[in-house]
Amino acid sequence: MSGEIVMLGPEIVQQTTEKIKMIQEKIRASQSRQKSYADKRRKDVEFQ
Repeated sequence: MSGEIVMLGPEIVQQTTEKIKMIQEKIRASQSRQKSYADKRRKDVEFQ
């Protein structure tokens, strides 16, 4: 292997789970920012 660290067992599962949780939190924060921005720019449209 070319410089790769190979981890076996529960350590890799733990690290992967933590990374997934971190990514999910960042996605939620990003979606929240986008929704906030969109809500501010949204105008009510009335049809006659």
